[in-house]
Amino acid sequence: MRPSSNFNLWLSQPVWVNSLVTIPRRAMIPVFAEELMQFLRKKGYVMSHEWRAGHMVVARWLYIIQKDELVRKHYDNKVAYPTPFHRNWPEDYDEFQYILDTETLRGFTDSWTHCEDFDPETRIGQRVINELQHLIYPYLDLDASRNGMRVASALADSDSDSDGGARRSKARMRGSGSGSKVDNYIADAQEGYHGGNWSKV
Repeated sequence: MRPSSNFNLWLSQPVWVNSLVTIPRRAMIPVFAEELMQFLRKKGYVMSHEWRAGHMVVARWLYIIQKDELVRKHYDNKVAYPTPFHRNWPEDYDEFQYILDTETLRGFTDSWTHCEDFDPETRIGQRVINELQHLIYPYLDLDASRNGMRVASALADSDSDSDGGARRSKARMRGSGSGSKVDNYIADAQEGYHGGNWSKV
């Protein structure tokens, strides 16, 4: 059976809700994805264009977790998450982790404990809670999010109040949107700071 056939079969499987009734998984996941987006909006985040089919992003993520846990028994496998589609400043990630820490996200998933795929008493439910941060972060639109705008504004104010602010902003922007790690000292040296273009300091 092809992987896509397995995925479609998994989507069509019935899922227990409140231990009383079952609904097809493909009907349940879009509701979860929509409620997640509403929750994130209340917390000051909106999703990027890459999340336009968020229910499918959630579905494939949950499918990988269940396949690892129930079929392959690869309990220590890590889901491969995409490089963030947005700027990726350290300050943005710190703010995200502060606003949406594990306990806050657990508050959201608690409203889904009636559904067997999100039951915190299971390994799958625990992984959903533990990895939800990793799923969300790459798909944020930080330029349009209240928290993202606040971080950018705070950094702009900080840079304008200190010597060399424009240079630091430029170095910070080099790391945006790519997920790459940039050595700001070396990047600055290439532009002639710290004693000249590659000259010893």
